[in-house]
Amino acid sequence: MLISDAILTATLFFAIFMEQVYRIPDSDKFILLTVMSIVTIPSCYIGGWLGDRLGLKRILFFSCTILIVSFLFIALSTSSNLLYVLMVFVGFGWGGYYATARALLVNISPAQQLGEYFGFYSTFQKFASIIGPLEWGGITLLLVDYGIVRYRIAVIALVALMLVGTILLTQVKEKRV
Repeated sequence: MLISDAILTATLFFAIFMEQVYRIPDSDKFILLTVMSIVTIPSCYIGGWLGDRLGLKRILFFSCTILIVSFLFIALSTSSNLLYVLMVFVGFGWGGYYATARALLVNISPAQQLGEYFGFYSTFQKFASIIGPLEWGGITLLLVDYGIVRYRIAVIALVALMLVGTILLTQVKEKRV
């Protein structure tokens, strides 16, 4: 939930962050999102393929690590040119995350309780639509006097959510099929 929450929140506030922190025009935001999306598509396949061979948990952990590092660099960087490279990495992380997160849930869920587990997953996804935006909005509102630094801090807070989620992931016991 925490990782998904950070991803969904980043998607919601991407345009605002890029505008406020990097002063990027809409045409460049479009290009950045396109680069990320183009990389995400094959990354989903590659992430799933690697997950089948190396373990879903391992690839999910690796994907989360890529996202954490990428988001951290996006938050701290001052180079708009570096964003293009970082969005490639975000695309790789995103694809791997989406390919393996639900597959791992199927893998660790008892067969007779699969619907129940996905019900919990869906419920947590709904909470993810609330927590991240509240965190983002609260930080940017409380730190309004700090200018663009507040947006960088908001992204770092999303990184913290992903970090906690990734640490919790290490406690998951994956069943090898």
